[in-house]
Amino acid sequence: MLVMLLWPGSPECYPTVARAAAMLTISPCCRRSAGRRNARRAAVAHAGRRHARRAALAVPATATLAVTL
Repeated sequence: MLVMLLWPGSPECYPTVARAAAMLTISPCCRRSAGRRNARRAAVAHAGRRHARRAALAVPATATLAVTL
């Protein structure tokens, strides 16, 4: 199982940073287009889900580390 550890300065700890990064990856012409607006929203939502998934993986890993110490 691959576990990504999170630290206070990591971008995954801050969902707003992840969302901002996702918004920057969409080109300006796509941001103006009404048809592409949904793609931008989907990318932002994906960043939020990715943050939740990584946070869910980090908690059991931290608990396992604390138990073994």
